[in-house]
Amino acid sequence: MSTGPALTPANGYFTTLFAFVGSSLARLVRAPSHSRRAEAGRRWARRSLALTALVAVAIVMLMVGLDAIEIGLMPPRGTASLWPVRILTDFGKSTYLLWALAALLVLVAMLAPRLRGHGRAVLIACGTRLAFVFFAVLLPVLAGEVIKGIVGRGRPFVGGVANPFNYSLFAWSESYASLPSGHAIASAALAFAVSAVWPRARPVMIVYVIAICVSRLVLLAHHPSDVVAGALVGVVGAMFVRYWFAARHLAFTIRADGTIDPLAGPSPEHLKGLPAGHSPHKKRTLQAEPAARVPVGPPQTLSLDLSFSETSTVDVSIVVPVRNEADNVAPLIAEITAALDGRWPYEIIYINDGSTDATPQRLADLMKQRPNLRRLDHAKSSGQSAAVRSRVRAARGVVVATLDGDGQNNPAFLPDLIAAVVNGNGRVGLAAGQRVGRKDTGFKKMQSRIANAVRNAILKDGTRDTGCGLKCFRRDVFLSLPYFDGLHRFLPALVRREGFDIAYVDVTDRPRHSGVSNYGFFDRLWIGIMDLAGVWWLIRRKRATPVATEFK
Repeated sequence: MSTGPALTPANGYFTTLFAFVGSSLARLVRAPSHSRRAEAGRRWARRSLALTALVAVAIVMLMVGLDAIEIGLMPPRGTASLWPVRILTDFGKSTYLLWALAALLVLVAMLAPRLRGHGRAVLIACGTRLAFVFFAVLLPVLAGEVIKGIVGRGRPFVGGVANPFNYSLFAWSESYASLPSGHAIASAALAFAVSAVWPRARPVMIVYVIAICVSRLVLLAHHPSDVVAGALVGVVGAMFVRYWFAARHLAFTIRADGTIDPLAGPSPEHLKGLPAGHSPHKKRTLQAEPAARVPVGPPQTLSLDLSFSETSTVDVSIVVPVRNEADNVAPLIAEITAALDGRWPYEIIYINDGSTDATPQRLADLMKQRPNLRRLDHAKSSGQSAAVRSRVRAARGVVVATLDGDGQNNPAFLPDLIAAVVNGNGRVGLAAGQRVGRKDTGFKKMQSRIANAVRNAILKDGTRDTGCGLKCFRRDVFLSLPYFDGLHRFLPALVRREGFDIAYVDVTDRPRHSGVSNYGFFDRLWIGIMDLAGVWWLIRRKRATPVATEFK
């Protein structure tokens, strides 16, 4: 998605400021882009309904059994010694919280045009999280005001007596605006939102929301049921805003089971709008652009840092080796585009490894419809490692992601793998998928377990599953590895040998769509074990890579 005018000083400060604000607002209201938003939406709905039902029962019980009693337990209204509580309760006032958050957002917007490169990327990432916290408080507060006006529950002592069942429907007045508590809504929403983006703050935020809720009871501003109802509205509203942001890949990402997690750092979404040539290394950083803009041109020569050349227009290369997978080609490409469109400029490279069926023709037909689809042919089958090497050498992206062509690898996990490398600050050389719930036969799984156990015991690479085709790595790191047949089985150990970290992402396996496996018993077990001796020798013979500096 375009971010409007380039955010460069040449446009002037105010032009840059308005472009930045406009692009930020456009990102909030654009169509959802996350491939797993449906499952996350269902998860939010289930949790919200369960929480609402549980809390509704608690509210009724409090109304009947505790509201009237609680009034008699609190100090009389207007007690002079309660002045610290009156100060404390103002920290939960929605007006104060929203104005403070709005001021921080304005500050971010004003500073962003002044910064360049990595500094701006970090500031935009913080601004995205601040925007989430702001809307996570604003939405439930507005919903609470509507509920208050409709329910019309009187505050304690309204009418001269302590009556917890004093209602005036559609009153829309301050005296009859007790259910739900506005302070409880704002504080609970703020606590949930802050904990969602900064999980380490959760203990502090729990103490904060409890203190605000207790202050409302001590001051006899609300009944206990009002406070509980307010906390419910605040949490459910903030949960919805979190889903809204996650569905657009802003501040959050969604796992396969629908769980929403905070992004580890500035993502490609946060880097949108960065001016070309202003990354920390003075080169263009990953940006999320529509896939339709990927042109076809010669491969680029890439540097050894995680940056692109100034002329590269492809950031990510998705490479797929196939042999006799004609019926799996079209469905898999459709899933890849659904997972990646609108995130990064990308290309799809299919390696036709000596297919004897209709696979080449299917690819040729699809290439007419997809300008970012490429096909490389091996005249005869050369094996998976050779196919991997061919496609990586032909790739234009600095980041390369791989998956098998049989459809068992779900492309929905590609964004997580790519983000793990992009957000690795140059230290993550490989993100490896680790299969859960494998759909292979028991015999195949037994072979893999034996081979993985033996390999891990000898190489100690910390990887429980090297057979998963879902992997993502830096192209320059892969090309620095020693090549041999069977290389793809030992990528984690060899990448560690070069001094890089490995990121692991749990992925769900699924059955083959059609066709039969091209690898038999000896491919999976004995050949892999035979290669161990050579890889073990390579690792032992590798010295630490020295850092070379040029004398001038």
